[in-house]
Amino acid sequence: MTNEAAPTLVPAVPYAGTRKAAGRAAGVLAEIAVLVGGVVLALSAAPGLVLLRLLLPVLPGPVRAVARLVLLYGVYLVVFELPVLWAVLRLRATPPPAGQGRYQTHLPVLRRASARFFGPGLTAVGLRPQVEQPVLDPSRPVVLLMRHAGVLNTQLALHFMVNRLERVPHAICKRAVTADPALAALIRPLALYPIRWDTAGRFRALRHLMGIGRELGAGDVAVVFPEGTNFSRRRQRRAAAGPAGAVAGGCVLPAMSGGARAVLTAAPEAQILFVGHTGLEDLLPWRLGAGYPSSGRGRFRVACWSVERSEVPRSKDEFARWLDLQWVTMDGWIRAARAERG
Repeated sequence: MTNEAAPTLVPAVPYAGTRKAAGRAAGVLAEIAVLVGGVVLALSAAPGLVLLRLLLPVLPGPVRAVARLVLLYGVYLVVFELPVLWAVLRLRATPPPAGQGRYQTHLPVLRRASARFFGPGLTAVGLRPQVEQPVLDPSRPVVLLMRHAGVLNTQLALHFMVNRLERVPHAICKRAVTADPALAALIRPLALYPIRWDTAGRFRALRHLMGIGRELGAGDVAVVFPEGTNFSRRRQRRAAAGPAGAVAGGCVLPAMSGGARAVLTAAPEAQILFVGHTGLEDLLPWRLGAGYPSSGRGRFRVACWSVERSEVPRSKDEFARWLDLQWVTMDGWIRAARAERG
């Protein structure tokens, strides 16, 4: 009788699917914890926020800006953050309708929440939104080149894309944006790409933008923030000391052409919209510094203008100069908008 060798025992290795399931479960538990904590915070802070809103008109300027910022984030918690988390948790608990993926189910969540916040939400904190409606060519995709200043710029860009333009949004964003649990819950289903903003991340961002441009269709829109970071007087002074300093305006940072050129080169049929906004930067007055033009109390304006593709240079250097001139126009619009009263 032949003795058979005993089978070799191989240590069990967790399946990739098990690890992914555990990760998803941990993410859901974290979102539930944030949701419960947010509800408790909203209920406990509500009386103080109501009192702060009543006192807002009589507060001195610098104090009023801080008070309005606190109110804004309180309203954001109630009308955007908590509803989005609740809706996403409900979507995860039920299978999507036949023929629909996570994108089709999550986009309406973003539309509803951002419309509430940038409409009644801003009005509730004493901001008066004035948003221009652009004229679009329905047969072409759209690329937005947008100013970056003040608070909640990512949310504003998403709102503008999905509600004002009624298009499918495409974008990259800094990974710091995912610190917002509601945005983190929406980013992956909506195919928005968070990027670590270091040297390697900037190269990845250009590759992603080129990929986005190639995939844009008639119902799509992509957004780029050419300034690359939020406006502050300190950043403006630092930029003025560099090679781009000559084109830094009083209300904007110098525009960096790499991202805009990447997506526009890959999407030659796209309609180009420049989007300026002003008012949100007033919530961070300590960033503006002396000399920043004053504005009417509580005004928030968004405007956009289109340029013909035939005006866009192809060479790298000429494109950079062209974008600089467009950013001079952006600076002029901001100054004019802030000078208006009423």
